[in-house]
Amino acid sequence: MTSPPDPRRGPWSLWRLIAMCYVALLVVSNTVRLIDPPKRVLSPGQLSISLPVPGRDAGSDATATVAYRDLGPADAAPILLVHGTPVASRAVEPLARQLAAKYRVIVPDMPGFGASEMHIPDYSYATHGVYMQALLDALEITSVHAVGYSQGGGVILSLADQAPERVRSLAMVSAIGVLELELLGDYHANRAVYAAQYGLIVGAKWLLPHFGVLDDMVLSVPYARNLLDSDQRLLRDALEGYAGDMLITHGRSDGFVPLEAALEHHRLVTRSELVLFDGGHLIPIFEPARIAAAIVPFIDRVEAGEALFDATLLAERRQQAAEPFDWSTVQAFSGIRLAVMLLLLAVATYVSEDLACIAAGLLVARGMLEFFPAVGACLVGIFTGDVLLYLGGRLFGAAAVSRAPIRWLVSAERLAQSRAWFERRGAVVLLVSRFVPGTRVPSYVAAGVLGMSIWRFSALLLLAGAIWTPLIVGLAWAAGSSALPMIESYQRYGLAIAVGIAALLWLALRVVLPIFGERGKRWLQVGAASRQSESR
Repeated sequence: MTSPPDPRRGPWSLWRLIAMCYVALLVVSNTVRLIDPPKRVLSPGQLSISLPVPGRDAGSDATATVAYRDLGPADAAPILLVHGTPVASRAVEPLARQLAAKYRVIVPDMPGFGASEMHIPDYSYATHGVYMQALLDALEITSVHAVGYSQGGGVILSLADQAPERVRSLAMVSAIGVLELELLGDYHANRAVYAAQYGLIVGAKWLLPHFGVLDDMVLSVPYARNLLDSDQRLLRDALEGYAGDMLITHGRSDGFVPLEAALEHHRLVTRSELVLFDGGHLIPIFEPARIAAAIVPFIDRVEAGEALFDATLLAERRQQAAEPFDWSTVQAFSGIRLAVMLLLLAVATYVSEDLACIAAGLLVARGMLEFFPAVGACLVGIFTGDVLLYLGGRLFGAAAVSRAPIRWLVSAERLAQSRAWFERRGAVVLLVSRFVPGTRVPSYVAAGVLGMSIWRFSALLLLAGAIWTPLIVGLAWAAGSSALPMIESYQRYGLAIAVGIAALLWLALRVVLPIFGERGKRWLQVGAASRQSESR
């Protein structure tokens, strides 16, 4: 007699085989990576030095190896040239050689990049500023003209803020500096984008069998940590407090750091010159002679002690710098920048849906986005993220509850009862969970585990999202900068408030209302009869 076919075989056995092969490849890949990690190799002409690692967690004797180039005449005025991310010093080496025709140029690989130490406790601009001080100490250089390209602008601003006596002048080359013009313009929303990027890069590093290929990719873990660890809010204070001479060069069509950032830097620093070029963010890399032609005369004048600004102009500039940031000076997103911003909003929802909606509302309030595209981007991100939670429960949750040890705790009968209950009341649960923080993830995963129809689930999500998303974006639009503290309070206390309301409703329905109904009358009659019997 032929036994019935085993339902676990067939396509499922093929998927099991594929999964086992993938896990085996992953184990071998990570073993190879750990046994033979990428080696930091100095390029021809590079030097290296061990510097103390700042921070309480590093230990008093911890050091990090920093690679650098020392170009130009040794007795000339020194320039510290700091690269951006995710590139290393090789990207700005052509500019360094242009400057080295007259000045001594120190070009380090920031820790985490190039041939320098890859693994450090903190990759922020502020910490990199401390590393630069240590490098200058080691090279016995008392002060420098600091030049920062792109994200390197954050490093030299931190250096000038931490040790102003060590900076003779600053040159901001297509550089970042003010939070309002960084990504979504809000610190917490930007952190959500950076956290999502960091999670994606770390996940690819450890969950893809790449045998070390991704370890040397440009978009590395240190690059993602550099953005995640840095607080650009501090740079506005550094700009406002900088009293020295500054040169600002920027491309008019820069797609990475908007032109408005350079204009704001120029407004905040009273002793600053602004030089604009036709071109984008990569001018310093591909046309370094154009940038050097602006930097060299600037440093010449500073070295000669020439007055770059007269007293009348300085007075006018101080008055301009005292004014608050004017969002009307920033152009609304359009073209590629608009598409990128909408994509970033959608990605930010994977980390915090509410925060992304608030950021969208603030951008609408500032005139950077239209209301409906902002809502649409957030809704797409929220919907896709929630469907992924459902699919996670559907694909992995059901298998988990059917195996030990979970099946010892959850019987098949109990699971069937829960599935039936969710079929009856799941719609209400899903709709309510959208408005109660702390209940969304378990509700959506439970819907997948209990086998709710994906079409019904999707329809309910779209309905709830279509109410929630424009509501939060609209409230943030109306409330402006006060929206963030409001939503933080809501997220902190929303679940407790919802539980309290539910408890009050239960008391009202189960205790208070019956008192005034037939049950209350019976209680009164029983009480009266009891008192009469006691009096006898």
